[in-house]
Amino acid sequence: MKWLLSAVMFLAVAAAAQQQPGLADMARSSRQQAPPKPAKVYDNDNLPTRAPITVLGEANAPEAATNDAKPEDAASATAPKEPKPKMDDAEGARKLQEQWHSKLADQKKEISTSQRELDILQREYRLRAAAVYADAGNSLRDPAKWAADDRQYQQQIVDKGKQLDAAKQKLEDLREQARKSGMPASVSE
Repeated sequence: MKWLLSAVMFLAVAAAAQQQPGLADMARSSRQQAPPKPAKVYDNDNLPTRAPITVLGEANAPEAATNDAKPEDAASATAPKEPKPKMDDAEGARKLQEQWHSKLADQKKEISTSQRELDILQREYRLRAAAVYADAGNSLRDPAKWAADDRQYQQQIVDKGKQLDAAKQKLEDLREQARKSGMPASVSE
């Protein structure tokens, strides 16, 4: 009886497996479907700078001027309504990006310097503490001087930490200002 039940179960599983599409069949069908063409995405880095950009398409030229109009009037009448971008605008934008990049680089340099100075202060404090604790006589000879020097080092470390935090906050503020002024993200990195 067990044997008959096992055979029926085996046949049921085999039939169910044949009815389901296999992994290879699903892979073939997905390969046959054409991938959708990605839409063109414009950002500040790939916008055209030489041609005027419009959301309406090509600007229609106004009707030709009358015969008694001056040639200068006809030329101005057929001129496109949109201002042409000037090389000065592109140059100005590049200079503005360089200024922001310079400001951010200077702030990063200030942060690096503050971090290095804080690390040096902390190392000096640890070395001083190790030297004092290595020879108990040092701290016992003049405990008031040791305590005053200890407070001074601690205060310098706290002050330098605050200076570092302020510099980091200033960097974040500069990044936010650059973002709000329309600078690309590559400027603030």
